Amino acid sequence: MVFCVKMKFKKCFFVAVSAIILTPALYCETISSSTVKIVQPVRYGVYQRKKDNTADVPICILSNRKPARVEARWKYAEVNVKKSTDTVIFREWQPISFEYREGQIIGYITLAAGGWYILQVRAGSNEADSEIYEMEYIGVGDVFVTAGQSNAANYGQTLQTTQTGLVVSFDGKKWSLADDPQPIAGGYHGSIWPIVGDMLQETLLVPIGFLNVAVGGTSIKHWDPELALSTTTFTCYTRMQKYVLLLKPFGHKAVLWHQGEGDWHESTYPYYYDGLKKLILAYKKDFADVPWMIAVVGNNDTRVISYIGEQGSRRAQKEIIKEGLALKGPDTDILPPYFRTDKRADFSSRFDAEGLIAHARLWYACLIYNFYNEVTVENYFR
Repeated sequence: MVFCVKMKFKKCFFVAVSAIILTPALYCETISSSTVKIVQPVRYGVYQRKKDNTADVPICILSNRKPARVEARWKYAEVNVKKSTDTVIFREWQPISFEYREGQIIGYITLAAGGWYILQVRAGSNEADSEIYEMEYIGVGDVFVTAGQSNAANYGQTLQTTQTGLVVSFDGKKWSLADDPQPIAGGYHGSIWPIVGDMLQETLLVPIGFLNVAVGGTSIKHWDPELALSTTTFTCYTRMQKYVLLLKPFGHKAVLWHQGEGDWHESTYPYYYDGLKKLILAYKKDFADVPWMIAVVGNNDTRVISYIGEQGSRRAQKEIIKEGLALKGPDTDILPPYFRTDKRADFSSRFDAEGLIAHARLWYACLIYNFYNEVTVENYFR
């Protein structure tokens, strides 16, 4: 929630809650003469940390007057205080470099990885003539885009919820706790991402964010970037484009790809290889040059494997990884029918309650290995 806090200052305006995500260039919108509101940062927003373990959190306030100075301060939200060193008292005000352009106060504050934070911004000519704007629950941590087909979306047997309260999902307009079903993604049931997020959060001690653009039942051809350019039909790539651009003010660490069940029986190795390579390179060019981590997945029916050998999708995924175009994610075909929704079937791709946990642990282990290899994963495999 956004507040305008009235203390000893002369004027106080109501600040409306804003869930507007703006053009990547400014992250702000044109202001009417009577509007005063804070656009960035946003409630439950997770801002991607840099290599130095900080993030430059954008500040954008729409105001009908230009301030002489802008200052900011922060504290930990009381619900998130876990260490005695965490402070629930606001730090000292610090000056913020800013621009005032077309009714927009634009700047940023550098925050260390962690959260949730409560941030206050003070703008005015002096202490006696200033307005304070407050935003709750701001995080600096790691953000992931998840994509692919049903096992990356909401087709698990049971709905999952975040147990830490520090794992969130982005729906293109606002962030919210990452309770299933995940926004944007296909399906209406459970997913692995609240579980994966909680595991990461408990290990890394930072908020975790997800943008999930997975679509159930898709094959690699549905994600073709060239198809998005040659047709007016709304493709998976244009859908991804829409939401990843809205995510730009927050940044993201990597793309997590789980798809292949829809291609093992119809795609030859070269077709899948070319399609996935094209997708990864287009994403890096069009959106962000971030790593991709891809699952190795096809058909887990042992009769099929013994009959055709290495399936086209699996072989292509391994080749993409070998060439350095992507990091190796989990081999989910190793999870047996016991973890699937139809335990009687020789092949059932979707996961039951225990399967979602097992699947999540595989992703967690690969994330730790690829991105955080200084951290042990033993506690999750006892």
